[in-house]
Amino acid sequence: MAEQIVNGYARLFEVRILHHYHLDDGNAVFDVVAHPERLLKDYDIRQFFLIRPTTDTARILAGLRCIVLNTAIGFVVAAPKGKELPVNAQFEFVLSVVDPAFFNYTALTLLPRDIIELVDNGVNYRFKRNVFVFSNQTGHGVAPHLVLSNPIPTLNTSLIYPWEAIVMDATGNQLLQSLGDQTNMSLSGDVQTLSTMIPYVHQDDIPTLQPPGAPNKGVSLKVGIPDDVFALIHVAAQGGATAEFDLLDTNKQPKDTNYPVFHLHFKNRMSYWRYLNQKDGTLKTSETVPHPLTYAGNASGTRRKPSAGLVKTLPLVSTITPLRLISEIFE
Repeated sequence: MAEQIVNGYARLFEVRILHHYHLDDGNAVFDVVAHPERLLKDYDIRQFFLIRPTTDTARILAGLRCIVLNTAIGFVVAAPKGKELPVNAQFEFVLSVVDPAFFNYTALTLLPRDIIELVDNGVNYRFKRNVFVFSNQTGHGVAPHLVLSNPIPTLNTSLIYPWEAIVMDATGNQLLQSLGDQTNMSLSGDVQTLSTMIPYVHQDDIPTLQPPGAPNKGVSLKVGIPDDVFALIHVAAQGGATAEFDLLDTNKQPKDTNYPVFHLHFKNRMSYWRYLNQKDGTLKTSETVPHPLTYAGNASGTRRKPSAGLVKTLPLVSTITPLRLISEIFE
């Protein structure tokens, strides 16, 4: 799946971004589905993400004579072969959303992402709420599954979780996801048990901000980070706890054939599907279990599935308590 690099360059690192709306097949999760190559055939993240280096990183890459290649599954950074690189080098990339339907089929996108401006002693500070930050310095996993997302936290029933929060159960063997408006994620209520242990992007990938007056969660919009930022990818020459996350070998040169490949998994949204009469909008039936939204396959079986661009996936007041994520389907 990696792109070919021209002669004279060595791979420094690669980032692969896997979105499960585009890659899962109905209820079958991409990572365990038979013949996953059929689902990758038409997959191209450039249909929903714009990826570009920050202004500072663009200057650093140019100074080091590195190149960035955007691919259908992410991007690759390459450096001149045999070139010694600084061990304190750091690279930052911006992910912006270009598909308007993205926020409809992607989990953890109900959180507000407004921009907050503060003035302190005549200096203007700008922050954006609930922006994800991924890094090889805080990621986890063992090669070839090096994940830029933080380890998924263990359930704490005394905490308040946001919509669609993902946690590990107390045994460490099961993932749970909140699907309703709850004060905590106890094992009762609107909690979905996920069928696979995929290291999905989750709520703890949004950093906490410390400056007084700043939002609790998000990032500072420093120079070079655009207002439309959805996530930041931070990759440092020296990675996390193990050498597998490092970009350089013992000679401070790119590892090339042994270069690190980092992964990100975005969870597709799950919702309760309601079928409405297309003539008068009256309710026909409601599903009693949530289904994943997917481009391929149909998690509900033979009935019509939601359209990514048209379905309303919103917390709605209904006869069901607590509030739930509902997908409305007209048939």
